[in-house]
Amino acid sequence: MKTVIVIIPDKNIGTRLCEYLNEKYGVTAKLQLDLHGVEEVQADAFIIYRKCVDDMRFLDGIEGEIALLYGKASIPSSDKALTYQKLTGNLPECVDGFLEPLLQDNCGDLNEELNWDWDESEAKHKRSNKFTPVRSVALFSPGGGVGKTTAAVHLAKLAEQARINVGLIETDEDKGGVLRYLGKSPAQEGLDSLEKAVWDDEVFFSENIKRIVQKVGRIQVVPMVSTFNGLSCNMQNVSSLFTWANSQFDLTLYDLPPRLRDVMTFSVLQAVDQVVLVAEPTDILMDALQKHLKLCQEVEQFSNLPKKYRLLVNKVPEKNGLSPEEMADALGLPLLGSISADVEHYDRMINRAKFEIPSDSSWRKVFFNMDLGGDASAINLIEGTKGDGPGGKAKKKRKGFLSFFFC
Repeated sequence: MKTVIVIIPDKNIGTRLCEYLNEKYGVTAKLQLDLHGVEEVQADAFIIYRKCVDDMRFLDGIEGEIALLYGKASIPSSDKALTYQKLTGNLPECVDGFLEPLLQDNCGDLNEELNWDWDESEAKHKRSNKFTPVRSVALFSPGGGVGKTTAAVHLAKLAEQARINVGLIETDEDKGGVLRYLGKSPAQEGLDSLEKAVWDDEVFFSENIKRIVQKVGRIQVVPMVSTFNGLSCNMQNVSSLFTWANSQFDLTLYDLPPRLRDVMTFSVLQAVDQVVLVAEPTDILMDALQKHLKLCQEVEQFSNLPKKYRLLVNKVPEKNGLSPEEMADALGLPLLGSISADVEHYDRMINRAKFEIPSDSSWRKVFFNMDLGGDASAINLIEGTKGDGPGGKAKKKRKGFLSFFFC
């Protein structure tokens, strides 16, 4: 198996690229954040972000095929004479032209002797379908009060702006906050109003759930109303909910209760494509996250969950508090982003029913990092590239490491 070293100083982007290479090419892709010690690493290929290299002579000491990653940046005149392969354009496609011939180097004789009875156009189609957008996301935390519902409604609102057919399913029995956060009155019927006989039959479930769905703009919400009996589903019939949601939405967001405390939470975590772990930057939450990950290692049914986990650090204070980046490193999880504590924003949303996401909000970066798809022009609006400020005046595009790679 070939080994590829990816050197990118942004852990989120680097991790995503390594996952893509592992899945599409079956290589062992490893991430390094800088060039430190790379000359001693044994690998078949190195993909190096160009701005990591101060002195090109350093690359002479690296054994293996080298490609320099420029992304959307133009290649400087001084670099055009370099013999290293230059990767330009958006990730992940710009690396394909480098890796595909590299992985075929040792397969010439085999390709001549062993032929697949398989149309090549079909093979290309299947390969291209491996890297697909996420269709279901759970918002979860081992602690309460960290902002799971806040995260859920922000992501739903941004998905709506990106013209994604999005559904938001509330499963926390403690309180029904989703509709209130979105500026709508509480529902009279919810998911916990459905009786066991309804859950037991997928067709019956599909017919009954339509009456409890609430629409807020283009967002469809399946609420909870905190009935005395709670949810009537079990491990077998909760699949009715997943089947219905997949038939209705291109993206389903699940707002889960804290802790692994009920059938619904466990079932949703198992079923979704991605789990956003929401946490505050405190020692208490850090301890809870570490204990949860340890539990996942020790219990066989939970062992695959950490592969789906992405960390979102919420309510980050201006001073004090743990570093979100250090939290992610210590937990070994990709960091989707960090959200600063903003009392005025939450007051407008929760108490005054004025839910607006500013064009420079960190929530937009989190949404973009999650690879949820959507209309390209709408995503440009989400990033604040067109005017949505006072008077419709276009705001200056914020540049950063992410904008180097993505449209």
